[in-house]
Amino acid sequence: MLYSEKGFGYFNVGCVAQQSQNTRERLLDENIEQVQSKYSDLKSKIGVFEGTGYKSKGLYRSEVRVGLFLGSEKRYNRLCQEAILHVIDHLSN
Repeated sequence: MLYSEKGFGYFNVGCVAQQSQNTRERLLDENIEQVQSKYSDLKSKIGVFEGTGYKSKGLYRSEVRVGLFLGSEKRYNRLCQEAILHVIDHLSN
């Protein structure tokens, strides 16, 4: 158990944990930006890209960046949009 005579307590440990989390997020954001700039020419392409669902191997996605939250863009990718429209058309007829 952490004791608080010298200012070490749950609050301070929480602050350290938060700082560590912020550092990890910042490093991850920097890594993501590097990878995105490396493959920027593929941004609008549809194809077969390995790595999705928190796995780097064995699973594939249709675009370099997929998912509902694509940075500042909050949209589904083109293939998902078409699939959603297909299901809506199917269920509404």
